Amino acid sequence: MQRKRRSDGSPTLYRRTVPGTTAGSAPAPDGAASPDGAASPGASASGPGVAPAAAPGTPSSAELSASPGATAVGVGPVVESVDRALRLLTVLGSGGPRGVTDLARQIEVAPSTAHRLLSTLAVRGYAVQLADRRYDAGPALLAPGANRYGGSVTEVVRPYLEQLFAECGETCHLLVRIGHGGGDVLFADGLESEQGLRVGSRTGMTMPAWTTSGGKAMLSELDALAAEQLALGGTDGADAAPARKRSAAFATEYAEIRRLGYGVNENESERGVTAVGVSLGIISGRHVALTVSLPSVRVTPALLRSVAASAVDVAARARAALTNAD
Repeated sequence: MQRKRRSDGSPTLYRRTVPGTTAGSAPAPDGAASPDGAASPGASASGPGVAPAAAPGTPSSAELSASPGATAVGVGPVVESVDRALRLLTVLGSGGPRGVTDLARQIEVAPSTAHRLLSTLAVRGYAVQLADRRYDAGPALLAPGANRYGGSVTEVVRPYLEQLFAECGETCHLLVRIGHGGGDVLFADGLESEQGLRVGSRTGMTMPAWTTSGGKAMLSELDALAAEQLALGGTDGADAAPARKRSAAFATEYAEIRRLGYGVNENESERGVTAVGVSLGIISGRHVALTVSLPSVRVTPALLRSVAASAVDVAARARAALTNAD
């Protein structure tokens, strides 16, 4: 660099000619093209706004998907939070219910991170928290083409849910047994009544199976030992006595459900709600049921008998068609 004084005394800088440049021009910085079009060291041959070609040895997109957090020239960064959520969905969709710590270990994140991801997935219906605080796949993973059960439970059963809704005009749901041993039910799909005084949709919610009409109908199809274990719910000590009493009462109730063909829930799952439930048996590998829910203040013996008759009739048609389809 040479210096020369201007007339006002301030220095003027002159650049020496650098090999590969024209006189008076500046050398191209790394990553930019020189005036004659030749790329300087580290430059890309692509133009502005065009992703540069991947360097030799750059991992492919498929390889990146197997390496969370990796980036590559021309591929772009993997968004870590999205990648974690997708891996979590994969785990939820490939097995039964799991605790937060177990899920965190499987996707290699801190439990607090896994909990935040699960909370977000639960809001969108992709995960549900069970009564024992573990998480399982939510109703969104039961949607057509998106579930792990070898077929779409909601898609297959939906026509019969609609038939029941059309006949009763009350809020109807599809229930799926989930959780450890099937002790909980997931409200996987639903149609809400248009009546002024009605029960709202519970789609996406989970409840203990023995508190719901559909859950009772499904539990009544189990052998006595399995039903007792679910009623006990793993309790012991002081908590075991009321649980065993409840189990004995269930044995009598389940026998009545088998005789009638439907279960009834009167203010057991929720105060002010009466429901009738019928089991459809095993559909697409899952134990499922249909329910009709009404505000208790509107229920009369005649209305309950009418709703139950409709539910039993629809369940019989569904069993005949879907059992053959499976």
